[in-house]
Amino acid sequence: MYRELKNIFRHGSIYMLGIILGRAISFLMIPIYTNYLTPEDYGLLQLLSLTIDVVSTLFGLGMASAVVRTYQQFDEEPAKRSVVSSSLLGSITIMGIVTATCLLLSPQLSELIFSTDANTGYFRLTFIAMFFTSGIELPMIFLRIKLRSGSFVVISLLKLTLQLTLNIWFLVGLGLGVESILYSNVISAAVFAIYLTYSTLKQVGIKFDMSKYTEMLKFGMPLIVSDISSFMLTYSDRYFLNYMTDLATVGVYSLAYTFGMILSFLVNGPFMSVWGTEMFKYGKQPNGKLIFAKVLIYYLLLSLTICLGLSLLTKDALRIMANESYWSAYKYVPLISLSYVLNGVLYISGAGILLAGKTKYRAYSTMIAMSINLLMNFLLIPSYGAWGAAIATFAAYIVRLTIDVFYAQRLYHITYDLRKIALIGVLFSLILFLGIYIDIANIALSVAVNTAAVLMFPILAYFTGVLTAEEKHWVLRFCKNPVTAVRDFQAGSL
Repeated sequence: MYRELKNIFRHGSIYMLGIILGRAISFLMIPIYTNYLTPEDYGLLQLLSLTIDVVSTLFGLGMASAVVRTYQQFDEEPAKRSVVSSSLLGSITIMGIVTATCLLLSPQLSELIFSTDANTGYFRLTFIAMFFTSGIELPMIFLRIKLRSGSFVVISLLKLTLQLTLNIWFLVGLGLGVESILYSNVISAAVFAIYLTYSTLKQVGIKFDMSKYTEMLKFGMPLIVSDISSFMLTYSDRYFLNYMTDLATVGVYSLAYTFGMILSFLVNGPFMSVWGTEMFKYGKQPNGKLIFAKVLIYYLLLSLTICLGLSLLTKDALRIMANESYWSAYKYVPLISLSYVLNGVLYISGAGILLAGKTKYRAYSTMIAMSINLLMNFLLIPSYGAWGAAIATFAAYIVRLTIDVFYAQRLYHITYDLRKIALIGVLFSLILFLGIYIDIANIALSVAVNTAAVLMFPILAYFTGVLTAEEKHWVLRFCKNPVTAVRDFQAGSL
C-alpha cells in the first residue's frame, strides 16, 4: 500500500515546496501592503477579487474537474490530446464573450456592490485579468495531469515573482495605490496566458471535438452549482461585512483569511494537485479503500499541525510585520484555518461522490451549507461583526462535511479508524485551547512558547498510538536521516 502512496508524496512534496516559496515571497509583501494600503483599500481589493471569482467560477462551467476525469477515461494519446485542446479552446471562447459583456456592465456592478460607480475602472481592469487567467488554468491542469510537478511549480513561481515585482514598482515606486495591484494582475496574467496557451496547443494540437466537450460539460455543469455554493460559503461573509459594517472591517477580516488560508496553500493545494487526479486511479484498485483511510490519518496529522501553528503564531507575526490597524485579525484565524482543515477532509472522505460520478450530491451538500452560512451571516454579523462571520463559516463547513460524507459512504464505503481520528481531535483541541489561553507580552518569548506548543501535537500523536509501529520506525529514521527516509518512502517501503 505504501508503494501506492509514493506518487502522492513525491509530487505533493514538490508542489508544497513551490507553494511554500511562493507564500514566503507573498508574505514579504504584507508589511508593504499594510503600510501603503489602508484597511479600506485592502477591503476594496478583496471585494473586487471576489466578484471576479464569482463570474469566472460561474462561466468556467466546471471544466477544471471535468477535463481531469475525461482525460483519464481515454487510453489513446490522440483522444487525450483532443480533450485538452477542446476544453481550452472552448473555455477561452466563452470567457472572451463573458469578459466583453462584463466590461459593459462594470458601472452597474460598481453601483451594486459599492453604492457608487467610482470603482468602474477597477472592475474593468479585474475583468481583463480574468480573461487572461482563463488561458492559464487549463494548461496548468494539463501539467498536473502529466505529473510535471517541477514545471508547474517553476511557472507558478515565475508568475508570482513578476506580479509582486510589478506590485512593488507600481505601489511603492509610483504610488498608484489600489491600481498598482490591478495593473500587476493584468500584465502578469497576460504574459503567462499567452505563453501557456501557445505551448499547450503546440503539444496537443488545435482541434475542437464537440462530443468530448459536451461530455465534459455534462460532468462539469452540475459542479457549477457546487462551486458557486462553495464560493459563497467561503466568501459571502465579506459582502455581508461590507453592507453591515464597513470596508475597514472587511480589510482586517480579509487579512485574517490570508493567514487562515495558508493551510490551504501549504497542505490542501499541494495535496489536491496530486490527489485530485490520482484518487480516480486508487478508487479502482483492490486496496483503494485502505489507501483512502490511511491518507486521511496522515492528512489530519499534517493539516492540524499547520493549523495550530497558524492559530498560535499569527498574533506574533502581525505584531512584527503589520501596521497596528491590522493586528486584531489574529482573533479570527483559528476558526478560518479549521474550516480549511474540514475542507481538506472533504477531499478524502467525500471522494466517493466523484468516483461514482454523482456530482449532484456534492451540489446538495454545498448548497445546504451555503444556505446555513448565509442565514448565520445575516443573523450574527450585525451583533458580532467579524466574529459572527468566522463562526458562520466554521459551522457551515461542518454541515457540508457531514452531508457529503453521508452520501459518499453510501456510494463508496470506507472503514476509517475512528479511535485514531478522535484521539487526534482531542490532542489538537487541548493544545489549541491551552495556547490561546496563554498570552505573553514579550514577542520573542511568545514565539518560543507557541512554537513549543505546536511541536507538542505531533510528539503526543507519536506516543499515544496514532501511528503504527512501522510508521513510528520510519519517523525515527526520518529524524536521523530525512533524505534516506524520504527515499525509502518513495521506493514504496517505510
